[in-house]
Amino acid sequence: METTVTHELTINLGFATLEPVASLLSIAHLFGSAKNRCGIYLLSFQSGLFYVGQAVEVVRRFSQHRRNHDDIVGFSFIPVKRTDLDATERALIYRAESLGLRITNAVHVTSIVGDTDLDLVVSASDQEAWLRQLSFFDRAEHNNSKIILPEAQQVRFSKHFAKFETHPSAPRVLPLIKHYVGQCLPAPR
Repeated sequence: METTVTHELTINLGFATLEPVASLLSIAHLFGSAKNRCGIYLLSFQSGLFYVGQAVEVVRRFSQHRRNHDDIVGFSFIPVKRTDLDATERALIYRAESLGLRITNAVHVTSIVGDTDLDLVVSASDQEAWLRQLSFFDRAEHNNSKIILPEAQQVRFSKHFAKFETHPSAPRVLPLIKHYVGQCLPAPR
């Protein structure tokens, strides 16, 4: 059930009351014969977390989410023109965070809830140690030696890299990228 606080937060974001969808595989009935299914949606989960997303066809998008998440319990929707989807989604995510709504989005957020891709290669404790002391990882690892990608990645990205090398800004950008990787990424290898 939706709490009063959550209800007020979703209303402050511009969403209507969350529709209960815990047992639903489709939300088509919420739109009736309406053809405008383009906009921003809000999902609530049993855990109390939320997700703000955009869709050109929200009924189809909800079905995709449902296949991956059986714990969706609430849904709300704001119709938005297709040309305004990106800006509106970004603004609502920032606003949701500022209101204290715990959201699971990984893009446009200042604080990610849950696991990240970095967690797969650097443990949470090592990440914390690195944030406390940037020299935590062996600086020898951050030398100027070339990082050699697996052959499959070299083949996959070689055309893109060759195109990048022909760009007029490449000679200025490449040293910046090398510096960023060497100084700003924990354990880039």
